Amino acid sequence: MPVVRRDHTFTANQIVENVVEGMPIQQVTRPSRVKLYAVCSVVANASIDLMFGSRTILTRGSPNLQATAGPTPDDLIVDDVALPGENITFRLEELVGGTAIVRYRLEKHAIR
Repeated sequence: MPVVRRDHTFTANQIVENVVEGMPIQQVTRPSRVKLYAVCSVVANASIDLMFGSRTILTRGSPNLQATAGPTPDDLIVDDVALPGENITFRLEELVGGTAIVRYRLEKHAIR
């Protein structure tokens, strides 16, 4: 079960096209349940896009505010199934020209 846990600090209007580019979690080789948990340090300051191959799963999702940083985000944003041959694309964008921290956890569990 690949898991990616990270904090990403944004500067003004920054876009990260694919947070998981080149990581083992990006490629789906068998049907997998994918879960994304995320929180943000500033409300409405960041957006999340999540795609499996050409399928858009989440567009401009807004992570909830978490003023005090806990060790692991627990706000479930996506719980869906990725199919073999699809690549996971996880895009982050800072929206208002400020600074924000997005804490996220992306999990991929093979379905048996």
